[in-house]
This record gives sequence, C-alpha cells and structure tokens, in this order.
Amino acid sequence: MSYGDNRVGDARRFLGDVEDLVSRAAPGRPVRGLEQIDGTDGSGTVYGVVDVTGALLRIGLDDSWWEQVGPRAVGSAILQAVRSAKDKAAAARMMLQQHGHEVPAPAYDPASAFTDMPPVPLPGYDSERFEDALARNLRRAEQIMTNAERVSRLRDSGAERTVSGPRGLFHVVLRGSQIVEARVDTFMVGPDSGTELALDALDALRAVQSPAVLTGEA
Repeated sequence: MSYGDNRVGDARRFLGDVEDLVSRAAPGRPVRGLEQIDGTDGSGTVYGVVDVTGALLRIGLDDSWWEQVGPRAVGSAILQAVRSAKDKAAAARMMLQQHGHEVPAPAYDPASAFTDMPPVPLPGYDSERFEDALARNLRRAEQIMTNAERVSRLRDSGAERTVSGPRGLFHVVLRGSQIVEARVDTFMVGPDSGTELALDALDALRAVQSPAVLTGEA
C-alpha cells in the first residue's frame, strides 16, 4: 500500500472520529477532542501535531527515523508530516462549520504577523488619555499596512531565502512567503539526534511566521 493510500485511509478514519465528536456535541457549542491533531510522513516515523486552528504544537521523530528515512530525506518528511496534520485540521474546521459548531479562533492575533504593537482600547472621548491611545492605534495601523505591502512585494518577487533553527540543524527554504523545501545539515546529525532535530525544526517553522521573516527583514 502506498503512502497516498495510507493517507486517504488515515484521513477517512480521522473524519469519522470528528463526525462522531460532532454528533455528540451540543449544537452551537465547542467540540472537545480536537485540541491536538497529528499527521505523519510516509514512513510513519515522523509526526507533526497541530491544534484545530492549524497552529503547530509539536514535531517528533521516533527511534527508527534514521533507518526508515535517513538524514537526507528527513527534512521533506518533516514538512510532509506537518502538512498532513494541517490538512486534517482544515478538514475538521470545515466539518465543524458545516454542522453549525463553533470553530475555535487562533490563539494569536493575525495582525501580530505585521506588527509588534498590541492594540490599545480607546477610552472615552472626554478622557485625557484618548488622544494618546488614538495616536498609538493609528501608528499600529500604519505599521500593519507598511508590513503588509512588504509581504506582498516579497511574495510577488519569488526570491528565495533560508530560515534556520537556532541549533543550525534544520533549514527552511522560502520562495516569496511560501515554503518550498526543508534541508537538514547531514554533518551535524546522527541516529541519536531525533529529539534535537525535531526541536530545531519546530523553532524554524514557527520562525517562518515571525514578522521579521514575513517582511523580509530577517
């Protein structure tokens, strides 16, 4: 059986489980049991875990990854596992919407990808703090627009960049803002490097979503 067949079977089982959860949940209420959604690579030795919003929680390699995947292919295997988990999370969100259940909002503010300034609630018009708060929110809006334009230009340029994990083991290649490849430093990893490599991959893939990377400033 091919990986494609395994993936289809896994997706069907997952959607069956989600349908069961949905059917037992009160209408319009959050559905419990989707806090961690996993996906694997073709070998089954590399996995990624996301929440139902698609936020990356964890990456793992089991003890046989070196023999089953090897250092040259493990970068692609990690991306495959993470994409599998994210695809399942997207399918779960779609099913929740179709059945009228609440879809959890991301734990982060999407605008945070374009600004490091948190929003400030506006006080009443007669407050002495009103003008300062309004000016700060206007600066925040300007920063978001400027960085959004930078992201758009970077995406359209098709230029390739590399984002590395802090340990120097895992490297993500971007074209514009899209991940096109992952590479692992084969001279720095061995059969016992699974835990460290997984942590470096997690840090690198999270860094890809940072404002500095998205706007091309890192």
